[in-house]
Amino acid sequence: MSARFEVLLNGERICVAGIDGEGVLSVGLDYVKRQDEDPELNLHVGGLGQYRSDDPRSQHVTWPTPESIGVGDEVTIRLIPPGEFDAPVGMTDHPASALDDPVFGRLEYSVDAWNGVAAISCPPFTSTHVHLRAGEEGPTDDQRSLFLEFTTRFEELWPSLAEALVRCHPDIRDQGALLQRLRSNLAIQMYGEPQTLEIVFSFTGDDGLACFVTLRDWEIAEISLAR
Repeated sequence: MSARFEVLLNGERICVAGIDGEGVLSVGLDYVKRQDEDPELNLHVGGLGQYRSDDPRSQHVTWPTPESIGVGDEVTIRLIPPGEFDAPVGMTDHPASALDDPVFGRLEYSVDAWNGVAAISCPPFTSTHVHLRAGEEGPTDDQRSLFLEFTTRFEELWPSLAEALVRCHPDIRDQGALLQRLRSNLAIQMYGEPQTLEIVFSFTGDDGLACFVTLRDWEIAEISLAR
């Protein structure tokens, strides 16, 4: 069964948007006000579904809308019975929600980042959760290079990291106690800043307490303790 929206501006039809089968159909109105500029009002009509008979993948699509609308204009959205609808004017393939990366392994995409679990050989750690701020096409080459360099440098980085963790955690007094309390899995987060990554260390018996260490150009730039 198809769904259709008839969109009108001041009583005049703008478009009939529709979708066949599963998917999403949406109409949105944005108000944007920037300092020292007049407000902007923008109308958007879009969908997500299968719009190509020869392609099983979903596509993001849009329909034409007025270049500008203003205060006093009336936008009407009618839900109308199934039937034919206007051909969309813009169409892009919906990105894969998961991929197999040559460096990070299996990753899943959510909002604006890729997440997964990668195996590492960085004693005492054997795996790391990765959170990579990147576009829909996947992690960047810079993120891959940074991750690989981290695993290569880890042995030389670990003494200063361990010392910082002992100072940070209120109940750990020496590196022997640190090794007993550390969990074997890290978390590594990259938010797009060059040569910067955040490492999250967690501990047994602390109910979510973790140390967050930011490395910038392979030096400890920040460290904090939080749940």
